[in-house]
Amino acid sequence: GNYTLSPLDEGTYDAIRFSKPGYTTRIVQGPFAISFGAYIEENETLSIRGALVKGVIRDESGTPIYDVEVYSPDFDATFTSLADGSYRLYPVPKTSVRITYSKVGFAEKTDIVSVSGDSVVHNVTLSPIRGSLEITVIDSANMSLLSGALVSVTDDGSKLTNSQGVAHIDSVPAGEVEVTVIGPAVYDYVMQRFTITVEADSTVTDTVYLKRGGRLVGTVVDTSGVPIEGAEVFVDGSEDLIDTTGFDGAFTIKGVPAGTLTLKASKSGFITGSLEDIELSEGEIKSGLVITLRQAFVERIYGFEVTFDSVKALPNGNKNVTGYVVNIPANPAIKPKNSGQKLRFVNVELTSAGVPVSGKLQFVENSVDIKLFGFECALDTAGGLFAVWDNTFSRGVIPGNLKLPSAQMLSRIPGFEWADEKVIKPTAQFLRVALTSDGGYSGPFNLGLNATGTTVSWKGWGFTISVDYAKSKIDTVGLHYYGTIQIPSLPAFTFEDLTITKEFEVIKVDVKTTPPISIPLGIITVIDSQTVWDASGFKAKGSIRLQLGNTTNYGFNNLWISPDGDFMSVNITGGIGQSINLFGAQLTVQGLGFGTDTEGKKYFMFTGSLTLPNFSNPVNFSGLKIRQDGQITGSIYPNINSTFFGFLGVNINEVRFDKDPSNNKRYVGVYGNISIQIPGVGLQAGNFVFYEDGSFSVGEIGFSFSAGPVSASLQASWVGGVFSGGGSLDVPPQFSCAADFRYGGSTNWWIKIKAGVVIPIGPVTIVSVTGQLGRSGNVWTFGFGGSATVASASAAIRLDVEVVVQSGPVIQGTADLILFESLNLANATVTLDFPQHLFQGNVNFGFNKYGIQFTSWVGFKVKTGEYWYVGGGANINVFNLATVSTNIYAGHNYTGWLHTFPVYGHPDNQPLNGIHFDASAGANWNVAGCVGVNVSAYAYAVIDWYNHYYAGGMKFEGSAYFDIWIVGMSGSVNLSAALAYNGATDEVTFNGHAGLSLAAWVGCCGAGDACWWPPCLVCDCEWYQPWCCTPCGEKGCFSASIDIAYNGSSWSCNANWW
Repeated sequence: GNYTLSPLDEGTYDAIRFSKPGYTTRIVQGPFAISFGAYIEENETLSIRGALVKGVIRDESGTPIYDVEVYSPDFDATFTSLADGSYRLYPVPKTSVRITYSKVGFAEKTDIVSVSGDSVVHNVTLSPIRGSLEITVIDSANMSLLSGALVSVTDDGSKLTNSQGVAHIDSVPAGEVEVTVIGPAVYDYVMQRFTITVEADSTVTDTVYLKRGGRLVGTVVDTSGVPIEGAEVFVDGSEDLIDTTGFDGAFTIKGVPAGTLTLKASKSGFITGSLEDIELSEGEIKSGLVITLRQAFVERIYGFEVTFDSVKALPNGNKNVTGYVVNIPANPAIKPKNSGQKLRFVNVELTSAGVPVSGKLQFVENSVDIKLFGFECALDTAGGLFAVWDNTFSRGVIPGNLKLPSAQMLSRIPGFEWADEKVIKPTAQFLRVALTSDGGYSGPFNLGLNATGTTVSWKGWGFTISVDYAKSKIDTVGLHYYGTIQIPSLPAFTFEDLTITKEFEVIKVDVKTTPPISIPLGIITVIDSQTVWDASGFKAKGSIRLQLGNTTNYGFNNLWISPDGDFMSVNITGGIGQSINLFGAQLTVQGLGFGTDTEGKKYFMFTGSLTLPNFSNPVNFSGLKIRQDGQITGSIYPNINSTFFGFLGVNINEVRFDKDPSNNKRYVGVYGNISIQIPGVGLQAGNFVFYEDGSFSVGEIGFSFSAGPVSASLQASWVGGVFSGGGSLDVPPQFSCAADFRYGGSTNWWIKIKAGVVIPIGPVTIVSVTGQLGRSGNVWTFGFGGSATVASASAAIRLDVEVVVQSGPVIQGTADLILFESLNLANATVTLDFPQHLFQGNVNFGFNKYGIQFTSWVGFKVKTGEYWYVGGGANINVFNLATVSTNIYAGHNYTGWLHTFPVYGHPDNQPLNGIHFDASAGANWNVAGCVGVNVSAYAYAVIDWYNHYYAGGMKFEGSAYFDIWIVGMSGSVNLSAALAYNGATDEVTFNGHAGLSLAAWVGCCGAGDACWWPPCLVCDCEWYQPWCCTPCGEKGCFSASIDIAYNGSSWSCNANWW
């Protein structure tokens, strides 16, 4: 870099110029006086006039990779990729350069990038370093190799084990991976999940021993015995043993480890229910389990969906609840790190309306893992409030602190690269954040880095910037910096929002002067101005003073000049509050403005008040805007509330000029009312809206009348050409009537009437009658109904009928007949659609009384020439101890009936052809966890004379146990058989199964202990050392099963016992 200019002629030189292609040219101004023998030394630094190289780094699946180190051996610039995988290098010489991309777990990559122009986009794909995995799966019961077991690696594929019990998975990323092993369906094997370290370019082997488990089958119902759909059923303490109930409330959980367990069920709107001390042995299918959920008194707290594990009444009428928020709401900034994360809470005190009591809320978990803009963080909730109400946005929030790993977050803040000296990383790593019930978040987040007044210098600009990282923020846009700018010879300028996007582009800066300064501009002095420069143009606010002997400061804001240089608006806000006498009235203007609206129309806007003689209240104007084409928007507040002549009341609160977005019409709205009050009669009308096309609406129309015991009232409105409302007439004690109505034209109207009457007819007394009639286009609806009491009954009989008729004609009808409080005698629906040749209907009836629940149904559906269907059934539940269900169906080509029955060999999900019959029964009896019997049975029959297919089958399961003091026994048996004849192929098939399991134990052994060996132990030492444990019990088990099958030509038999 040394240079010498010699010899030089004597004289005076104006400047020295330094230049080289690819670098900025630097001219050093003289004068330089050169005389004989003189020696002048001038050193200079040239900056690279480089280009910007940017891009996105992804893996082979297209997922962005963060924390990739980007550097080059050819020039001095480095970068670490952000959460979205993006990187930027500047300045880069405009030539061919080498750029290297490096991250642990990926193969390092170096690309040669040809750089020309001012910006180059270069995207990169990195390949992970991989190895392979070989897992052998063995049945721990008989040590046999298991084929058909599923071995999967998180996000990297899965394989079934071969006949040797081995699964080989290639291309597994090097490092620690999670492996899941699920056994074949022949037994309910217990799933295993573990982590293993995979070495690069090598094969890691491991052996997994799967234990045989059991199966849990049952239903979830409410307190009335109605099945609950969508409930989560899970084994307590295991996140993998879970199922979600279907429409019939049924659940099945396979692969449950043998032993004593607790089964729980939960759903939003219900209190978590459980079955405790369930004894399950290996290979056992425990069916007929019923979990009953009680309705919760609230489903949401401040808008958050919650599930309660327990609800306890408090003496003050409130509730003490324990449970969890169902899901962390999705929002633009924060994402749950793992699916299904739950925020648990305990001892939360709620009012009867479900509102938390302040200061009595506590989370269970210290923190919940989340992602903030792609960065892994932890939401610290320990000791914080569960939920609070955000009055600004009318929504609930969950407040908490965010813990940010400094090495991950702070190295990405571009402010660290601004100065010659990098900022020292602070120690504090907390952000305050609030999740909201509508999926939003309260932000932007304060960085809160506690770096005090870090100063960075921008050489060549002539000023320095001091960044206050404690106030700086981050949100979905990018970084928002706060601090000061010091320009020589001027006071410091405070910037409140220097916005830099995640792509490091400056898009906005708010600047103001602190302390206030005065900048003279001719006859105008600008005082304490604040400016904003962003994509919409130049905006400013502050105050000005005229230098003509006037000492008044005139405030202004919203001075807006577009990027094209067009004047858009300005508002005068201060120095103009003096009252003006205008023809005896006092006019006071608080704000003036001129501007351009979104339609390009110029407008004049003002805010103020007008005080009129003899009126106590002033008339206020708020944002009254008059456009160049005469349109007016804004509001006038007359504040009139007076009574004239003793009976005429006038109340006018607001006169509004605006456009109705529902019909795009301009209107003048007069909000208030006019009322007339005379003895016995009252009239009222208010909230008038007059549209530009001459139409109008009246929001409130009222009438009241009273004379002795007789009273009548009407409440109505006239909006959009529709007259609607309701009224009542009361003539005590024999008659009362209420009606609702709507009239929108001769083809759009309805009326509903309910009358209270007392009409005795023998032992029956009619107490109310109802009726309705209406029309909407070509659809008519009419209905009738009523209630009556019987002298010998404690409750009423109610009948409701509704019929809908439309052109075609199509006739639809529903009817309800309810006897007493719990006996729904009949509920019927019928549809007659003559154009479609479709006729259908159903009748439901039953009762729920004295612990016995009975429901039954009959239905039909016919579409002539295509299909038909008729069916019926009944269900009985006795004290939740025994259930019986039976159904019979007949039909042809009916695809709306796709039935699945839990018996082997049943033709599932087939259209209904012929006759189908099924029945099921179950019973369970348990005493204090010591003695129990559970029995269930299923049967079905199919007669398909259209396809010449005939089948039948049955299934029986039973189990019993007792465990009294030091002796216990358990046993289970399951039998099933299915027989079918296919006339099309003239084949007969048969399948049968029988299984028996027995267990007995003595001493300290229990249902969860292993059989035969090792013996059960009692350990009395403090640290439970093996040498001080003594045998004290033993357990024995026996299990046997046999499967028989006939496929039409040959028999097969398979028997097992141990």
